[in-house]
Amino acid sequence: MTSMCFDLKFRRRRCGSSWARRSVTGSGETVIECRQITFDDDAVGLQRGRRQSRYVFDAQGGLTSAEIKDHLGNRLALEIISGEMHVGGQSRPIGEQITLILERNMAALSALLLEGTLSHGVTSFAALVPETGTLLPFSLTPCEEGWRSTLGETLVLDESGKILLLRPPASDFIFERTSRAFPKWTLEEDRPVLAYRQPTTLCVEELLLVIGTATRPATLARPLDEKSLRASGVFIGGTGVYDRHGIAAGLDIGYHHLLDDLAEEGIATLRYEKFASSVISLEEAETAQGFAEFCAQARQALTWLAAQSWKRSAPNVAIGHSLGGLVALSLAGDEKACDAVVLLNTPGRPFRHIIGEQQGWFAHASETSVNAAQDLASFNRHFIEALEAEAEWTPATVDARILALKRKRKLYRDLLDLDPITLLHRGRCPIIIVQGAADVQVTLKDAARLAQACEAIGRPCHVLIEDGLDHLLKRNAASGLKILQTYRDRRRRIPIALVRKIAKTVRSVLGD
Repeated sequence: MTSMCFDLKFRRRRCGSSWARRSVTGSGETVIECRQITFDDDAVGLQRGRRQSRYVFDAQGGLTSAEIKDHLGNRLALEIISGEMHVGGQSRPIGEQITLILERNMAALSALLLEGTLSHGVTSFAALVPETGTLLPFSLTPCEEGWRSTLGETLVLDESGKILLLRPPASDFIFERTSRAFPKWTLEEDRPVLAYRQPTTLCVEELLLVIGTATRPATLARPLDEKSLRASGVFIGGTGVYDRHGIAAGLDIGYHHLLDDLAEEGIATLRYEKFASSVISLEEAETAQGFAEFCAQARQALTWLAAQSWKRSAPNVAIGHSLGGLVALSLAGDEKACDAVVLLNTPGRPFRHIIGEQQGWFAHASETSVNAAQDLASFNRHFIEALEAEAEWTPATVDARILALKRKRKLYRDLLDLDPITLLHRGRCPIIIVQGAADVQVTLKDAARLAQACEAIGRPCHVLIEDGLDHLLKRNAASGLKILQTYRDRRRRIPIALVRKIAKTVRSVLGD
């Protein structure tokens, strides 16, 4: 049995470790078991966690199955049968044999696979990023220290061909080989997974809505007493992968708390899955979705909501968080569809400007070296250039690190120069701008720009600036990268006082 370990280090400080060990079955299959730990490290945005995975390869070196699970209860399992990848009851053709795995921070796994094939002269691989289902062409070319990958990583080898170090491009991180023994721990099978629990004080209905060509699960929350209904709203969330309640991968954004609490205040809310259940991977889900697609989905949901008999004459509201706020503004361009818009920490500038500001904040908040900060700035410039270009993203047209983000191309390209003020000018219904003063992703200047545009065209506008609240509209007194880590604190909730203030403002602008 072959085993190896790599430490993840930031400026020589250990942040975590990964292990991989290989065994061969009697039938010639190769089984690789992996473990990973990370430590709390505010400077680099890491949190304490554990992960384990298991991969099976056939006698020809092709992946046949994989399973990943973490300490939060998340689990991913896939099988490859007759050239098709099967995940969660869905399948898609993959076209080639997968021979390399690029699991996040699992350097020991990649090194184990590469070291075993480099000795046989193999330098080109079909690589799988299991967390997203992305398939990438991956190759190695000789360099002074050993090998350099298409992702820009340097593999440092000793004279015998043993991989000693993996160094990402222009990064303050390295993966360094060490002799730590393979861990004895195994993650529990029955760890509870985060899930939405319906409140008993509301009428909550689980629905199946036909949106586009797909059927999507949706949840409708409304007051038990129909007489207390004052409005009904469709909710559109921000970027990221989560379910309609705002729950994913151990993170609870808190959308369900917000929407259920609004229903308690007389505003019925409809939330729906933004990705169809028929997709097999994150890559497939995101690749097909652009801004127009998100707007079309929300418009169909709002149309369904407006037609419900229990609504009677209750006004229609579009409620959007972050990117979802831009979708809500788009819906409000149709005066007949929307009576008011609620924007929660919504950008007031095009994505081109937002991403530059976020990059600057990250470089300032972290302990990033000058070289690493310059590389990040260079990568972002090339990323924007790739978004601007008409050419399809292929290994021949873009850097491999950009190619790994291909699934986001459609949406980010749509948003690159989309000015929220243009969307704002298309409608006339009242706008309620809610902005957390401690938000480091969408800032006070965005709320100010939106409010000033409303004033310039005479569009009714109400601005609620909330001190101490972050991008999730929850209290956050942290600093630096700890701000982002705090997002995972599931004890936090959107303050009920804010929810009531939003509901009161909605009722006010609607003439209640």
